[in-house]
Amino acid sequence: MKFPRKLVLPLGSIIAIMMMGFTCQTSESGSLPKSTADYVSQVPFEADIYRSILERFSSEPHPFGSAAQLRAAALIEEELKKQSIPMKRQSFVAKVPNPVLLKNPNAPASLTIDIQGANLIADVGSDKPCVILFGSHYDTKIMEGFSYLGANDSGSSSVALLWIAKVLKNYQALSKLPCDFSLVWFDGEESYLPEWNDGLTRHPAKIQDNTHGSRYYVKNLKACGPHFCQPNTNRRVVGLILLDMIGSPNVQLTRDLNSSQDWLAKAIRLAEEFKWPVYGERKSAVSDDHIPFRNRGIQAIDLIDMNNMQYWHRPGDDPENVSMKSIELVSRLAIALAMEINREQTK
Repeated sequence: MKFPRKLVLPLGSIIAIMMMGFTCQTSESGSLPKSTADYVSQVPFEADIYRSILERFSSEPHPFGSAAQLRAAALIEEELKKQSIPMKRQSFVAKVPNPVLLKNPNAPASLTIDIQGANLIADVGSDKPCVILFGSHYDTKIMEGFSYLGANDSGSSSVALLWIAKVLKNYQALSKLPCDFSLVWFDGEESYLPEWNDGLTRHPAKIQDNTHGSRYYVKNLKACGPHFCQPNTNRRVVGLILLDMIGSPNVQLTRDLNSSQDWLAKAIRLAEEFKWPVYGERKSAVSDDHIPFRNRGIQAIDLIDMNNMQYWHRPGDDPENVSMKSIELVSRLAIALAMEINREQTK
């Protein structure tokens, strides 16, 4: 995923007992209520289990439109079923620039080719008038010359969403929150051509070639007053918490200038309160799956580490170079942020 090429925009029982007594009342400091904070910080993270899932997920390249991507989707569905969380597929067809014409613009070939993709959606709760989204892409970048497994980009965040789904499903005070949660694994985030902007700048088709799944998801939201709602449930979409490339040892999240700045400020404050050292000082304008949401005026934040780039789209983005501790900390931050945003919504 994402760096110079994408900077294109300006700028057990103790836990169970604890869970039974949780409430969702505001604390005097305005941060998470103590009971919720206890849950977020203390619920177990089974590192060995999720490392095993990561190894399976990253056992082969699985780019957009490939048979291997169907196997990756099946693995996600299998793991969700273990938590009794149903998954639905939002299928779509994306027109991508024909790679043949990038190398030979005069070749007798069509400008675009159709690629079949699917966003994977899992709802935790379905009866509230609003929903907060967690997101990750689950495709790997097409790379020539070596087998790119994408264990960090996109394995780390895809596995994180599986744990987040489990945590939310088991949170007994969820019914007291104003909004439900939904998890979305976006397909086709990576560009089909070698570089992020090749479709617009180097290819004769002159079309955008990235974020195919997230753009399709947002396109299918419908206006509901001043907001946007899911087309089938009519629930207002509060916003998106996107995770991406969160598995580098000593993770250092970027202070993304394209994220909603009030959400970014909340995330930084929560990380400091919980003493989770996950934020670096670097500020950059990151282009990622949150941009289609931001372009439509929907709140969104990208939890992404663009300080540790040694294996990005290079050999070495393999499971053995991914830190489960980093995945755990960023996932806890994402849950804490989502719960605080949830509390702030009007019932």
